[in-house]
This record gives sequence, C-alpha cells and structure tokens, in this order.
Amino acid sequence: MIRKAVLYFLIAISSFPSLLACECETPSTEEIALTNSTFAFVGKCVLLNTNWMSGGMKYSFQVEKSWKKATPALMIVNVPFVQECGGMKFDIGKDYLVFVEKKFTPKSNRCMGTVPLGEADISSFGEGMSPQQSNMIQPLIWTISILAIMGLAIVLFVVLKRNPKEN
Repeated sequence: MIRKAVLYFLIAISSFPSLLACECETPSTEEIALTNSTFAFVGKCVLLNTNWMSGGMKYSFQVEKSWKKATPALMIVNVPFVQECGGMKFDIGKDYLVFVEKKFTPKSNRCMGTVPLGEADISSFGEGMSPQQSNMIQPLIWTISILAIMGLAIVLFVVLKRNPKEN
C-alpha cells in the first residue's frame, strides 16, 4: 500500500512541470497577428508597474498610431510574467508593435505577435489612426481654473478683512 502511494506521488511530481509549461506559437506574419487581435498599435514603452491582481506586469505605452480601433494617447497593457506562457519584457524608451486582445482589460503577450518595432513589417497595415486625446483634459483644466479663481478670491477676502483701510 505504501509502495503504491509513493509510486503515485513520484508520478505526480514528475508530471507537475509539464502541467505548468505552456508553450505558444507566434503568428507567422504581422497580418495574421492583426487579424487575430482586437487592435494593434505602435508605441513607446514609458512606464512599468507590477499587476498584483493578475500576476503580471502593466506596461504604459505612448501610442503613435493604431489599427482596427482608435486608442487613447496613453495605453496600459497587461502582460503575464511567465516567459513560456507568452510573457515578455518591454524596455522603457523603446518602440514596439503591440497586438492587443481586449475583453475587460487590454492584454498582450509574445504569442500574439508583439515585437520590437525594428523587427516588425507594418507596411501592409495601411495608414493607421492617430491616438485620441483624453476627453478628461478639458474638464480638468476648467476645474483647476475655477478652483484657482475661488482660492484667489478667498485669499483677497481674508487679506482685505484683516487690513481694513483707515479713513
């Protein structure tokens, strides 16, 4: 009985790494990768953070142009940690062609065809779309302006109340 338990335990341990290994096949061309993705963009990696919720990394890209869908000027993409499962490391300051799958959050990985821009051929993609500016900038400017004017009015009111003019 103990021998069978030890044998099953050894079989389970020896097959465990193969259960964790996940290989992927990258698309053979950029056109196939574009067809399989929700959208794609060319952008410069500007920031990285850990994504503790999904166990990967969050990379921020300054988007130059996109295909299949308009994107914001700053795009945040989630990427897995594990290299064998499509994870990849983006270098800050370098340009990439990023293929994105978006259901809830934008995700990308090496298996989708994402590559440094120098290794990509985007000549068949067409012109592409310019990134959209954030629609929050204009209201933010108005809010800051109004708060600054109100703050200045309060300061003037307090100063004038404390130093009344002598007649």
